[in-house]
Amino acid sequence: MKRIIAFFMCLIVIIGLAGCKIKEKTELHFYTRPNTNYQMAYIIYEIYGEPTKIIDGFYFEKNDIVLNIKYGWNEAKIESLLNGANNKQYELICFGSYIYLERQPSNSICDDYKNFEKSILIEEIDKEVFLSDYYKANLGKSNFFNSKPPIFSKENEGIKLKLTPEYINWIEKSTENYSKKFYFAVVPIYYDSTNNKYLLSFGSKYDGIEIEYHYDEEKNLVHMNAS
Repeated sequence: MKRIIAFFMCLIVIIGLAGCKIKEKTELHFYTRPNTNYQMAYIIYEIYGEPTKIIDGFYFEKNDIVLNIKYGWNEAKIESLLNGANNKQYELICFGSYIYLERQPSNSICDDYKNFEKSILIEEIDKEVFLSDYYKANLGKSNFFNSKPPIFSKENEGIKLKLTPEYINWIEKSTENYSKKFYFAVVPIYYDSTNNKYLLSFGSKYDGIEIEYHYDEEKNLVHMNAS
């Protein structure tokens, strides 16, 4: 009897898998997923690209790269995030969104967070504003086969990050073959009153967005992907 039940269970799974078509990616789209690795993230992200339509969803004109990014604080992890600020030595002063060339340690110390090494500060966000309901988010729903994008407040329109020539030149100068990974993240910024330094909390290696950038000289286009 147990063998019969096991057989039918396997059959149901096989039929289910056969009926599930894996959607081929046709556009630049990434979001923080509700699985074991990502659910610890303090900040939740979703990113879309505005690509060159005549090629496909992964190629961009070099002078017209626009990334649509939404981000917000994970309501399931907000207490842990705020507990990090409950330290007499460290004062949470603001949040900052950065693009940067190398994945950073969980906690990075610097003298000037506006000129952090190998990074560009995109936006400085007041802590009261960022911790408001406007930026509240959660990881959405998932099942055995797929996950759905995160849920942001209706008011949260996100930002349009245009990779200006300044940004592109900065990325390209960091490598000889014009193929590079860079990152986008929103991080809490603390002031260390004891050492007169700033602490940038980049979180775990699953926090932020990793963006692969490659300049195709033959097509004179930029290929991008995010993970």
